[in-house]
Amino acid sequence: MSARRCPSCGEPVESTSLTCPRCFGEVPREAPVGEPGPGRAREGRPSPGIALVLALVPPLFGLLGLGQLYGFRRVERGLFFLAVGLAIYVPMIGIFMLMLKSGILSAILLFVLDGVLLLAYLAVALAAFMDAAFGASLRFGIRR
Repeated sequence: MSARRCPSCGEPVESTSLTCPRCFGEVPREAPVGEPGPGRAREGRPSPGIALVLALVPPLFGLLGLGQLYGFRRVERGLFFLAVGLAIYVPMIGIFMLMLKSGILSAILLFVLDGVLLLAYLAVALAAFMDAAFGASLRFGIRR
């Protein structure tokens, strides 16, 4: 018998037990050390602040969906945003590099194409951010 107690009724609980024998409430495996401070998530729960940072910073490098993948919250949607983001970002960078080496007329045409890809990327990045910040606001045909 260990020194653990049920957080609901205070009954002593064995160290191998997951539920209280008296009230059948769930007993945490480790005794809580204290309440988490500001900016820190409770143990086992992902921090919404970190999810928002992951939804804002990596899209600058073509990595969308990391806010959803953090803590395995919305894996299917996160992988969807990651695949679509990379499928748009990589050709956009390639066209930009080609635009720098081409003549003026082809550079103008490539600039227009790159602008269209940029708008599509920004739309997907905004959708990924809104999904990470507000939950299931946009579905894109993906079911839970």
